[in-house]
Amino acid sequence: MANMFPYKSFCWAIGTTSYRTTNFNKNIEWQLQLLAEFKNLPQNINRTWYDMQIDYYKFMQEKGFLTGDAPRPDKDAREKTSGLADIGLLDVE
Repeated sequence: MANMFPYKSFCWAIGTTSYRTTNFNKNIEWQLQLLAEFKNLPQNINRTWYDMQIDYYKFMQEKGFLTGDAPRPDKDAREKTSGLADIGLLDVE
């Protein structure tokens, strides 16, 4: 019976089209760690997601998660997190 269902690796790609990334699974875990670290910084404890988007983008840059300078860092921060909310890994505020 075990031979009837061979192991096959796969990855879900749900979310915005801009949330395409190499190392999909690794980057999801990395970003969840970054979000937790960022949200738990003393200066962010009582802030809303709306107020933190630009700062989160800069935080991702500092941690090496992304490179470049987006013309709309708030939009880029939302693009990086929207797919995580779509698959149920984040709550939507």
